[in-house]
Amino acid sequence: MLHTIAQVFYWRGMEADVHKLVDNCIVCLKAKHPTTRFGKLPPKSVEVRPWFEIAVDSIGPMEAAYLMDRYWFARYPRPARCIHDGGTNAVIERVHRVIGEKMRTKDIQTQEDWANFLNNTMLALRASNHSMLKASSVQLAFGRDMLVDVAHATDWTAEHRRKVEQVRAHNERENQGRAKWTYRPGDHVLLHRDAGVQGKMQPLFDGPFEVIAVQEHGTLTLDKGRYLEKVHIRRVRPCKGKRGGDCEQPQ
Repeated sequence: MLHTIAQVFYWRGMEADVHKLVDNCIVCLKAKHPTTRFGKLPPKSVEVRPWFEIAVDSIGPMEAAYLMDRYWFARYPRPARCIHDGGTNAVIERVHRVIGEKMRTKDIQTQEDWANFLNNTMLALRASNHSMLKASSVQLAFGRDMLVDVAHATDWTAEHRRKVEQVRAHNERENQGRAKWTYRPGDHVLLHRDAGVQGKMQPLFDGPFEVIAVQEHGTLTLDKGRYLEKVHIRRVRPCKGKRGGDCEQPQ
């Protein structure tokens, strides 16, 4: 826009005025894919040990609390953290993908077929050797192989170092494509619409929503009107013209 206008007009402060106009066009911001991601991802803490964290996916009428109480606490140690209903989760989505791939190879007709399929699939998932970990999930969790009576020892110190380095490298790689931006209470942001099927003519973002609080681990608390919601900075883009204060930003 700036170069188009500059071919015909010029006035003092024209560049700043054009940037201000573009930054304040909420309709434009909600309709376009962002070319820049704002906000550097903070360093992440890593905990690598069995039973520390589990992911639960709620399907049907049963709540996550019921699933935990009936299917976990009666069998396994108490986890420090349980991830549930938190949007897209890489662990759950990967398991679902593997189950779906296996399902397409089977002819399932009856309820008994479903029961046999699920039991056989979960056995294969738990007993299969992970190419990165060099062990199966059962070997890591219980210290023994699932198919043969052989003990398995895991060097959790080395595994922790590997995971820390993996997370650090991933953060650095993603931050190379992100602009420095400090979110603060009072800012307004747009929230990416990533739930369900989105129509091609629908806006890409909702909002703007006011930032109520900023957490150290890269999440923001947004005022959604009737409730507050915590979201990660990956899902938002700032409204530069509606800020709670000045901030360093690329031009």
